[in-house]
Amino acid sequence: MLHLRRDSGAFPTLHTACASGSGSTVPPVPTDTLAILLLAAFYGAATGSFLGVVIERRPDRQSLNGRSHCVCGRQLPIWENLPIVSWLVLGGRSSCCHTPIPAWYLGLEVAMAVTFALIALLPLPLAVRAGLAAAAAVVVGTVGVSRRRRFSREQLL
Repeated sequence: MLHLRRDSGAFPTLHTACASGSGSTVPPVPTDTLAILLLAAFYGAATGSFLGVVIERRPDRQSLNGRSHCVCGRQLPIWENLPIVSWLVLGGRSSCCHTPIPAWYLGLEVAMAVTFALIALLPLPLAVRAGLAAAAAVVVGTVGVSRRRRFSREQLL
């Protein structure tokens, strides 16, 4: 059970009571820190989702413009385009033609969400943390496109 209470500090803290009812609590997490972590994870997952599109389309010189679509050509509605959630809800398969959606999409979105959340925890100025997050995205995108190109060439041989 979650309890929000004001301690001696200026910010409310989030306490989690044990299910056994013993009254023990985990160390308090300031609610502003929790909100920042969740926001950073959301942006990380969205960045991972975009990187998935880049990794999939750029080696084939496809445009990054336009909406996401299934391999059968159907344009995806917004609710099928939510990072992490859509893959889990759809069971890793397209809703229209039931084609498997590669698990690396989910892995990339989760990895970027965790990366952005961990970067948000660093005791550095916001501009430095934003730069680190951008650098992480560039590195992941570059490595992903490079690996995808290699895989595509090996498939053709």
